[in-house]
Amino acid sequence: MNTQQNTMTTTELKDDKARAAMLGVMKEISEQMSKIDVARDQVNEILDAAAKAFEIAKPMLRKVSKLYHKQAMSEYETEVADVKNIYNQLTTK
Repeated sequence: MNTQQNTMTTTELKDDKARAAMLGVMKEISEQMSKIDVARDQVNEILDAAAKAFEIAKPMLRKVSKLYHKQAMSEYETEVADVKNIYNQLTTK
């Protein structure tokens, strides 16, 4: 890993302009993280309600919702087939 690229010296933030810019970045990131927290809470509430309404386990609904959101059914099927293949190789003599 390139440590030079990931290292920031304190002298870079001693400048008021740089410090103000960095503070702006941190505030913007914090605002977006707050929005993510709210969205996660909303998703959990929706999953709870759906689990009760349809009598489907919440973990199953979460998996289906992720597949639906990412439109990743074919990748999931490939992954499941690979897992089954490895499992069968381990358990079949």
